[in-house]
This record gives sequence, C-alpha cells and structure tokens, in this order.
Amino acid sequence: FGKDIALDEELLVVIDEGLARSGHVHFEAGFRDSLIRMQGYDFRSLHTDSLHAPVARPVSVLESRDIRDFMLPGELNRHHPLTALRPHEDIRRIVEKVDRLPSMPEMANRLLRLCNDPHAGIQELTDVIQYDPSLTAQIIRYARSAFFGFRGNIDTLPQAITRVLGFDTVLNMSLGLAASRTFHNPADGPLGLQSFWRHAAYSAALAQALAKAIGPRLPLKPGIAYLAGLLHNFGFLLAGHLFRAEFFLLNRVVAANPQVPVPLIERRVLGVDHAEMGAWLMQAWNMPEAVIVACREHHNEAYTGEHAEYAHLILCADHLLRAHNMGDGAEAEPPTTILTALGLDARTAREIAAALFESSDALDAMARQLAA
Repeated sequence: FGKDIALDEELLVVIDEGLARSGHVHFEAGFRDSLIRMQGYDFRSLHTDSLHAPVARPVSVLESRDIRDFMLPGELNRHHPLTALRPHEDIRRIVEKVDRLPSMPEMANRLLRLCNDPHAGIQELTDVIQYDPSLTAQIIRYARSAFFGFRGNIDTLPQAITRVLGFDTVLNMSLGLAASRTFHNPADGPLGLQSFWRHAAYSAALAQALAKAIGPRLPLKPGIAYLAGLLHNFGFLLAGHLFRAEFFLLNRVVAANPQVPVPLIERRVLGVDHAEMGAWLMQAWNMPEAVIVACREHHNEAYTGEHAEYAHLILCADHLLRAHNMGDGAEAEPPTTILTALGLDARTAREIAAALFESSDALDAMARQLAA
C-alpha cells in the first residue's frame, strides 16, 4: 500500500504451525484448478505478524477416529479441533433477524396453486408445465427411466403423467424443480451444487420408491415423498445464499472431516444447521406441512410428531444413499427404529436403493442439468 493509504482495520491471520516449518507452501491462486507454490522462508516472511496455532490435523488422524466418538456426550468438546470453531456473533444476529427469504419463482407459485386446487387435473398441469421446455424434457426423461420399467413410448408430457408417473408425482416433481432455480451456489465441494443436486435427485426418487413399497400401511403420498426428498436439504442452498464466505469455509471443513456429522460442523461454523434453515424457507414458500417437517426433522430419529412418517422416510433414504457414498447420512445402515416405524425391513430397503442405482442415467442427467 502507498504511504498515504491507511487501513481502518487489521486482518487477523492464523496459520498452522506445520506451515511455518514447511520448505514449500502451496495455496489457491483464486482459481479452483490452480495452485501457487512458494518457498517456505518467503511464506514465513509474509506472516511475521500472524498468529501460529495447531489448526490442521493430518488425514491419518481423521481417518483413525470412529464416528461414534463424536456422538458420545462431551466427546466433541474434549477432543476434536472443531471445538475451536465458533460462529461469529454477526452471523448469529443475521440469522435471528432474517425476515425476507428468497422469493419463490413464478412457475413454482403457479404449481403450488395447483397443489391447493382440488379441481385441478392433467390438462391444467400440462398447461402450466408446457411453457417451460426444460422442465417438460426433464419429466419425460424421468418417465423413460428403466427404473419404472415401462416398455411403451413416452414422447409427450400427458403420456408421462398418465402412463408412468401419475398426476401427483409430476405436480410435486415440477414444483420442486421449479423452486430449485432460486439459488446459484458454488459448484464444487461436498456441499456444492454438483454434489447437492445429485443427492437431491436420488433422494427424491428413492423416497418415492420407498413410499410405494410401504403402501397403505402409512399415510404416505409418493408425490409428496418425492418433493420432500428433493427439497429436504435446501437449507444448504439458503446458507450459501445468505452467508457466502462462511459457506465457503463450511464446504472446506466438511470436506476435511468426512466422518463428522454435517449438522455438528454447521452449528460450529454457522450456529445453525441446514435442517432449521430449510424449514424456514419451506415455511416462507408455503410448502406442504409434510415437506416442512421433513426438512426440519430428517436428522432426528426421535421425532414422533405430525408427519413423522415423512421425516423418517427421508432419514431412511439418506442412510441408504450413504452406503453409495452420497449425501450426509450418519451411517450406511438405516436405524432399526426408523425401519420399524416405516414397516420396512433392511433387506427390502437396500434392494430398492440398489435397483435405483442400476438405472441411474435419467437421475444423473437431471442432476447435471440442475447444477449447470
């Protein structure tokens, strides 16, 4: 800086003690596919006034910890470096004062009105969707998926509705996809758009398939199950929308701690987790109450309130997807209590998930288009 330029505030920098001893240091150059290499003594000369602390942990230490260690009472506070992370007070105040969330796109509003119209039929639904060629193509591609096993031709939206998917599923699917166009978050990382939309697409299809398998034993509607699966993690998108810098940090911390439950990390970094934020957004958008509950309680095994069957369904789907290295489920095996509440056995649930991955082309294509 020139001698006439004064800085109002100093930037406090903390570097890991290991970096201060390194012969070379690599760091991002402002582009995710480029690194700068700097000699250790040059790096140290830039940080003569910085604080040094044991911030980082080697991968071997992270991999040696069992996830159950973090779930024991008091264990996190005693051992893990996440303990040092505390959400900035400004973030707490912003969260507490959020009173205007992103508005729902007009297409989604029109579809939501159809949801609340008991007289709406296939023609009214087709009239709304057909104005969006991209949405129409996604629905037809989904109906053609081998997962549904339909052997005839599906060339039009009415065919997709009447022959394969049904009115409720297409309505709720269209509502979720239309609502998704509100956010433009970073693409990369475990919470980036690419990972987010792949998990959302699979979660929606799996929740729908599980709901059909459960049948009349519970008051589950496959269309609402699909919508809940697609939207239940929208809190991540809202976090990235409200707190871009903090979301960047959150993405990095989650990537470095794959065995730590994501909600624990969120509460350390942001002071709030995606389940709470997603529920706020769904309420602001007047989404069905079952979807709001699924957003808020899909990590809560103990929830027994209204619409608990949808929260349990999404929790089960998240666990099953974790077995395929996808999503933020704590473990690959769904909890026995949740399976019992849904009237499912573990083998059937795993078989349904496996069948989904055997015919995944349509879901992968949908995820890529949503993340683009």
